[in-house]
Amino acid sequence: MSYSYAAQKLLFNRLDHIESIEVKRAEGRYEEFLRLAQEVAPHIWGAGMLRTDRLEKISFTVEAAADEQFIVQRLEREKRCGTVRQLDAEHYRFSAAVYDARELLPWIRTFIGRITAFSCSNEEIERIFYNDLEQTAAYYLQEVQADGEK
Repeated sequence: MSYSYAAQKLLFNRLDHIESIEVKRAEGRYEEFLRLAQEVAPHIWGAGMLRTDRLEKISFTVEAAADEQFIVQRLEREKRCGTVRQLDAEHYRFSAAVYDARELLPWIRTFIGRITAFSCSNEEIERIFYNDLEQTAAYYLQEVQADGEK
């Protein structure tokens, strides 16, 4: 992560994209940028920060039976900056406040079939999630119908 003077914000830089390095003067605002990075770090899921002026709240609930504690263990292990809370004997809620909720969607999709609730303060992310579910259901319905015709 570094501060971009051109964009006037923190950005992530891929090390494999650096072509050359040039030694210049020491950064006079290092402490300021370090403090800024430390403030935003608890709300970064991946390598993206579309904005740092607004957090997006995202949560989903999964169902895991008593003999499926591997699901709960996976939530705990992979939660990064989120939290996991047990709601009842078989339901667990993951919640996070992040700068870019879109980054969580691929991970959240891996729990499809167990998700009983989903919400995000960014309505576009909710639309994407539910549209993905509809497309997946339509695909499997076509497959089931095709199998029935054979």
